[in-house]
Amino acid sequence: MLRYSFDEETTARVQEASKHLGVTLNDLLATDLFLALANWRCKQNIEDGRWLRMMIPVNLRTVGDELSPAANAVGSVFLDRRRPDFADAARLLRSIHKEMAFIKRWDLGRCFVTLAEQCRRRPGMLERMVREDKCRMSLMFTNIGKPLCHLPLPCRNGHVAAGNVTLEGIDFVAMLRPYSCVAVSLILYANKLRFILHYDPRVLSTGQATDLFDAYMQRIQSSAANGGPR
Repeated sequence: MLRYSFDEETTARVQEASKHLGVTLNDLLATDLFLALANWRCKQNIEDGRWLRMMIPVNLRTVGDELSPAANAVGSVFLDRRRPDFADAARLLRSIHKEMAFIKRWDLGRCFVTLAEQCRRRPGMLERMVREDKCRMSLMFTNIGKPLCHLPLPCRNGHVAAGNVTLEGIDFVAMLRPYSCVAVSLILYANKLRFILHYDPRVLSTGQATDLFDAYMQRIQSSAANGGPR
């Protein structure tokens, strides 16, 4: 796994950039991840013309489910893009923003759960899908948000405190499905964005994973400095 935390100033600039552009923080970070992945694939000579598919978990909890774990009510949506879509970063961002807004408006995060339920009703179909020897996504991207924001404990400079003990940081590791080799998760804690890249060492070398992660961090820093993706 690879980890990186931005300082408070850079985090604030990224958040301000998304607000100025009229998009969500997730829209901006997903755009930068797509751009970093596309550029990394080019440098790795992986240009097969296929679609890149990003899986994004969606919280399906209602108001009455707030105290239950998110894993108990979660769906998934998928963003698909091809190489020509990455030529114009601003256009890519707008398209992702519109698609995610449409997904939220029509509650399409439940489609994945509905599909699984329909497959379960057909003997053997769900088992065949789960056991396929291929994966239908390029990577996972999940934003945990502020996981401890409602914790009934005091804070010191944004850090949760209990007596003389201070929680300096949090890590959350996104799962890797079979035949999927990259998952990126992020957490906002103590006013700092923290990213964790989980990769399959049987597929990617440490150097390859580091190059991809560094490319993504540089994209985010560029968006913070320039007010959006370039």
